[in-house]
Amino acid sequence: MHKSRISNGIHRKKGAPAIWLDGDVHEEANHWLNFEVIPSSQSVHTWAQAARSLAVWLDWCALIDVDWRFASELDLVDWRDATLEAISPKTGEPYSPNTVSLRMGFVYQFLDYAGAQGWYQGNIGLDSNGIKPSYSISRDALAHTRKGHQSATLRRQRLRPRPRVTDVVRVMSRAEIRALLSTLGPRPSESRCTSRSNGRNWLAAAIPLFTGIRSEELLSLRIHQFQAIVVQPEKDYISHDIIVLGKGNKERSVSFPGWLIMEINKYINSERKEASSKVGQKRESRLLLIGKTHHKAGHPLKKGGLNHIIGRGMTTAGLTRIRHTIDPDTRNETPRVLPKYSVHAFRHSYAVHAYHAHRDAGESDPWKLIQMQLGHSSPKTTIDTYLKYVHFFNEERKDINLLSVLND
Repeated sequence: MHKSRISNGIHRKKGAPAIWLDGDVHEEANHWLNFEVIPSSQSVHTWAQAARSLAVWLDWCALIDVDWRFASELDLVDWRDATLEAISPKTGEPYSPNTVSLRMGFVYQFLDYAGAQGWYQGNIGLDSNGIKPSYSISRDALAHTRKGHQSATLRRQRLRPRPRVTDVVRVMSRAEIRALLSTLGPRPSESRCTSRSNGRNWLAAAIPLFTGIRSEELLSLRIHQFQAIVVQPEKDYISHDIIVLGKGNKERSVSFPGWLIMEINKYINSERKEASSKVGQKRESRLLLIGKTHHKAGHPLKKGGLNHIIGRGMTTAGLTRIRHTIDPDTRNETPRVLPKYSVHAFRHSYAVHAYHAHRDAGESDPWKLIQMQLGHSSPKTTIDTYLKYVHFFNEERKDINLLSVLND
């Protein structure tokens, strides 16, 4: 049986994936990745998703003994249905319609590209009359209004699984926040500078909890952004603007409370300084959060490391949930203990708690302030996402200033 695999290393961009089939580089697939996917996105995650989606499609074609160059729309529908019934080896759960729809989108993109290059001769992506539009939006600004393009687009939309609307907003209570921070701490101002100090771990949760920034924005913070700020202890309630690199590599301004900046600078001048000394000045990272021990000392903290820190803290604090997973081979169910919240839940928690904080402070339009802090394009996005959750935490309004969590 033919089997595709994904690796790194044949592209000029660091972290770019490559697709191999039976030990050989898949020329057409990698041509698409190298000249279409990678130049159009800065996200390594998107590159990996595109490569994984295409690799699974190529494996399916090999499994049913169909040359992908001549695969039909019926083959694609069979692949869609088989995937919806399959179990993900990563999660132990059936693939969601959202995942299958995303993968189909990448396959459509690849086959469009392959068709334009003369590699693909099948009927996937044709309109209802069996004709493939010969124009593209990049060449014709009104291409999306042409009848053929509209027909082909609607046909694709009907074939892709309808995304499942899921309730992904998870908000931590005041007690849960306190339990987690207590487990990850002590905070930098309360800890000694030793190899076992956990100021970094405390900040990894505290910064997104008290500012609402995303994990990618957290990991891109640099020490010079905070070292230049002098906070007067008696005015630690005053916020200071910090520029973060947000979605799409766009810069935006985020307010950091003075007391949090003081904690950050304490970490920079103690625990972080100790970790940096292990790698030397030339190799020292200028990012805020870095590794502390062994071969990771002084090197930037990655997303996987961040998730591990928070996940371990959740488990230690007893903030867990049970999920039943299915073995793809035996179909046996196994209960798994998982963290109750993800790092992204800190952002949701900030939004809901900040709403009450601003309301209690007499702010007439708290949603506008939260929208600006989260980097949403409009207040409507913020309101639509969080409005129904603010009532669940109404009983905590008097203590909703999250700094009070630290002082209990």
